Amino acid sequence: TSSNFCFDLATKIKLCPFLARTFDISNPMPELAPVINANLFSIDVNLEYYLKMITLGKVESYNDLLQIRELNQNNLINNLSEEDRLEYGFLTIDYGIDLLKDVNKIQKSIVALDNDKIVGYAIVIDKTVYGLNKLFDDLIDRLSTITFNSKKLKNINYALVGQLCIKKEYRGLGVVKEIYKFYKKEYSEKYHYLITDIDERNKRSLSAHLKIGFQIIDNFYWGESNWNIILWNWNDEN
Repeated sequence: TSSNFCFDLATKIKLCPFLARTFDISNPMPELAPVINANLFSIDVNLEYYLKMITLGKVESYNDLLQIRELNQNNLINNLSEEDRLEYGFLTIDYGIDLLKDVNKIQKSIVALDNDKIVGYAIVIDKTVYGLNKLFDDLIDRLSTITFNSKKLKNINYALVGQLCIKKEYRGLGVVKEIYKFYKKEYSEKYHYLITDIDERNKRSLSAHLKIGFQIIDNFYWGESNWNIILWNWNDEN
């Protein structure tokens, strides 16, 4: 899939720093050089090609946890302007290092990397996190009351998205889709469903998840906002 961007080169480099290497004269990459219209600064970018520069893996080190922590802090709802919340979405749970260590003992988080820099992550958890965080507990308790496809979720082995975040400059390039493809590949044999909940005010996140294949199965009111519980049924695709 190709996408055509029309804006000045400086804006492009600001929005896509990992693409900026294409224009580094000291380190030319002619095989990546886009066609530039001198008058319109029109750049034809093959997103699938550039996505190959992003690698997916799992947390391997304490430094990975520090990078996730930094991304988490930069995107918490209280640390963003109202404009950024509406345009880019926001995070609700503040993941400290100790909590990150605990959840990664259960399942390794998924990371998207540009070279050795984490530019996105998905925290992988399941019902065994119960007791680590009140928000986890509240969601698991609520899921235990829900029936999906005529089966009670409390009797089903499901995974949870503890949190997903993409660095601002890398959004809109398909990284979320790639993370979830990796998520499914790594965990669909162990878990039947992937579940998370999203604040209705976080319209960007909800839209992205519905495009992936999630569906709304329930909603509830918490913290002065309505929340949707969404589920991706991996059984339908296996």
